[in-house]
Parts: sequence; C-alpha cells; structure tokens
Amino acid sequence: ETRLEALAQTTDPDPDARRLTMRLRRYQHELIRFLHEPKLEGTNHRAERALRPAAVLRTITAGNRSEAGAAAWAKLASLMATANQQQLGIYNATKQLIAE
Repeated sequence: ETRLEALAQTTDPDPDARRLTMRLRRYQHELIRFLHEPKLEGTNHRAERALRPAAVLRTITAGNRSEAGAAAWAKLASLMATANQQQLGIYNATKQLIAE
C-alpha cells in the first residue's frame, strides 16, 4: 500500500505518466481492496479461464461470420458461464431469465 501511495504521488513531465498517476490516485482504494477483503481475488485469473472456451471455439471455427453471430455467441457464452458459476445449469438459468 505504501509503495502504491508513493507511486501515486510521483510527478513526471510526461503526459502519459501524469494520467497514470492521476488514475492511481483516483482508484487507489479499488486497486488494493483485495488485500482487505479475503473474498476478493487479487487477479483476474478466474475471468481469463472463463473466457478460454470461447476463444478456443472461435479459433476452431475461424471466428464468427457476422456481427449478429458474434453478439449472439457472446450472450450465450455469458449465460452458460454464469449458470455454471451459480451451479444452476443452463436450462434452469434460461428458465429463470425468461421468468424475470
């Protein structure tokens, strides 16, 4: 935390460096929240793993053929991942969405 605070106070003539330090100051508490809340993960590894099957499928099938197809796949992949994380099953998750 101390190192992040020191870095956020750094002054640099480069505009990109100034923007970065401003963002560090603005989001400093969000950046280190995982240190104080045990339920939060410090990395996005779980999210990366969740995206992996979609990336593999895109590679195997040579991507989506249209913007509409890409949007439909993104929604379906999100639904399947969420259902899996909440241990609902795709059928029950879809049923729940329709009922809402």
